[in-house]
Amino acid sequence: MSTTLTLDHIHAIMDPIDQGDWSKLYEAIDENVRWWIGADEYNPDAATGVYNLQEWTEKVRNRLLPRLDGGITMKSNTMDIIGQKVIIEASGTAKQKNGRPYNNRFCWIFIFNDAGKIVEIREYMNTALVQEVMTTN
Repeated sequence: MSTTLTLDHIHAIMDPIDQGDWSKLYEAIDENVRWWIGADEYNPDAATGVYNLQEWTEKVRNRLLPRLDGGITMKSNTMDIIGQKVIIEASGTAKQKNGRPYNNRFCWIFIFNDAGKIVEIREYMNTALVQEVMTTN
């Protein structure tokens, strides 16, 4: 039996991120997720490549967050559901350790399986900005 996605369900996962709590999103992601960011090729400075959840945590999150002062404040701007696909436009703001602003825009496409877990993420963002953060902080 397949899970029917609703905006209430997606808000329950995404709204806590606006307050800095990513736990609901992490719980919704299958550990073997195919998390694609920006390009197929792995570039550690731009954070592009294809990851599972553990790889994303180690190679993206754990490398980016220490270069920011206080983490990223996220805001989900729009959410649309098409069957088992969710499209989210979001913005993230932070201050880099070097004092420069980090203002990035994101488009996340989540694919859910029948059990309600996210099994694929396609993430589009300003990877040049991520590369700036990674190489100058």
